[in-house]
Amino acid sequence: MKLSCIMFAGMLTRLFSSSVRADILALLLNTPEERFYVREIANILGKNPSGVKRELDNLEKIGILVSERVANLRYFRANKNSPLFNELKNLI
Repeated sequence: MKLSCIMFAGMLTRLFSSSVRADILALLLNTPEERFYVREIANILGKNPSGVKRELDNLEKIGILVSERVANLRYFRANKNSPLFNELKNLI
């Protein structure tokens, strides 16, 4: 699963200005039922946690992702109610 997410992230990188953003979208849109915390996403993608957090916040602001706080961790997942969800998922 991780390999296919990374393969498609290359295509998304061409569409989006940030490779981190493209990698996050590939991961979360391919696993819409799962939620991940910032450091977990950074470890899976092999990216810097501060860059991952910045992109997660940006994607949440535009409604593509949603987050929830559980104890001291903030979990992110794809927002299946976003009008862009199906369109972006079809790109992957």
